[in-house]
Order: sequence, then C-alpha cells, then structure tokens
Amino acid sequence: MRPASDAEKARLNDTFAALCRIASPFGHERACSERIRAELQGMGIRAEEDEAGNLLARVAGRGERSILLCAHMDTVDDGGVPIEPVLVDEGWENANDGILGADNKAAVAVILELARRCSVEGSPVGL
Repeated sequence: MRPASDAEKARLNDTFAALCRIASPFGHERACSERIRAELQGMGIRAEEDEAGNLLARVAGRGERSILLCAHMDTVDDGGVPIEPVLVDEGWENANDGILGADNKAAVAVILELARRCSVEGSPVGL
C-alpha cells in the first residue's frame, strides 16, 4: 500500500477537525451521522442506517476478499463548551476548556479517507 499523499493527509486533518466540531454525546449522534453520510455520498458510496442508527456502507471492488472497518460516533457530553480543534505541538486539542471528542472520530476520519481511496482504487471494504 502506498503512503498517504499530502492531499490525503490534509483532507484527513480537515475531516477529523470537522467531525470533532460536531457535538455527538451518546443518543444525540444525528448531526455527526448526517455529516458522515454526506461525505460518503460525495464519494458515490451509499450508506444505509439500521434501526439502531448505525450507518452501514460497502465499497464495491475487484476481488472476493474485503475487510470490515467500524467505529462509533458518540462522545462524552461536551458540557456545553464549544469544540474548536487546534493543533498544539503536532497534537490535537480543544482550544476551549472542554473535550475534543477525538475518541472515536479519529477512527471515523481515517475510515472515510480509506473509503475514498478504496472507491478510487477499486478495493472492497465494508464500513
């Protein structure tokens, strides 16, 4: 597998920061889910929602084997403190005195970037 390009790294950072800005405490993940679905639709990938609110998607590709990647969208409650992701010493923090929400939005951002690559390269993956 080739290393990520500078454009992919920049897009990954932008996606991560955008996802972190979306408050998504347990039971209130709708806005985050809609953003993820929009990202996938922009790649030509259809996502379906199950009865529990999980998004399910598949990137069709060549070959019989595929992998499954999953992550959660919820975070702890932000306590009403705005989330503004900033890079500090090459690490992400909230510019305000509150949570960043990086768990598990870092994984969601990586999955979205991988889905983008897989859809272009024709590699199958389940999300």
